[in-house]
Amino acid sequence: MARLLDLPAELLLTIYGTLESIQDAARLAQCCKALHQIFNHQGHQKRILKSIVTNSNLPLPKNPNKTWLKAHFGADCFWKPTESQLPAKLVNTNTREFLTIPGVPSVICPLTGWDSTHLKKDEEAGEELYAWDADEIFGRRYPDDDSPPTNFCYFIGQAGDTMAMVDAETGWVLNYDQGGFGENADGGIIADSVPSLLVLLGTIEMTVARMGEVPSDLRDEAIAKYENIRHVVLVALREIMAEYDDSVEEGSRFWDYMFEMCTEY
Repeated sequence: MARLLDLPAELLLTIYGTLESIQDAARLAQCCKALHQIFNHQGHQKRILKSIVTNSNLPLPKNPNKTWLKAHFGADCFWKPTESQLPAKLVNTNTREFLTIPGVPSVICPLTGWDSTHLKKDEEAGEELYAWDADEIFGRRYPDDDSPPTNFCYFIGQAGDTMAMVDAETGWVLNYDQGGFGENADGGIIADSVPSLLVLLGTIEMTVARMGEVPSDLRDEAIAKYENIRHVVLVALREIMAEYDDSVEEGSRFWDYMFEMCTEY
């Protein structure tokens, strides 16, 4: 410990930033007064927390494999249809390939409330993915327009009032807000692809889980400090995720809701 304390403050900051978790940083800060002061300095703390979040998550994979998905969703229950089980109207090649190779975790995420369990249940019941009329649910069609649908989307998961719909042609994941009507039901793009959506969901779930719940025995001032740390971490995490997929940027109905859920955890 004495040798560690002989190091310059800048090098100690670097050591803090290379730790695997925020808990490790908090434990190191308890070792002595000098390390405690470094960690609790407002400017230093933001830098340390951002480094830990960045180092523990990057690089985010463009095409997550089954090993990555299992590690981040904590389950081995996957919806992995065969090519013949996918609907013909789902024409996006990249989406079809991803669904049939690693597949999609059919889970309920405990922190964000993301629920995709219907995928496995429907498969076991022998039901094919239902083709939703995208123009109708997103308010692009006049009420008296009875022409046959030409644009389709598929329900892949849900969080709160949001149904995440995969566009059959582009592969984009769209926000169908059940609390809206007509054009107000169009909550914008959630992610630019199914793989991207899963990487984003898995990253936020694992990062927040590592922080843990707010301990119930903390005093008011300690709770305020803990929540401040959480805020710094979530801001840093959202920046990382937005660089990966700009659908996560501030103003997204879906991601605003997801980060709000993580703040309350």
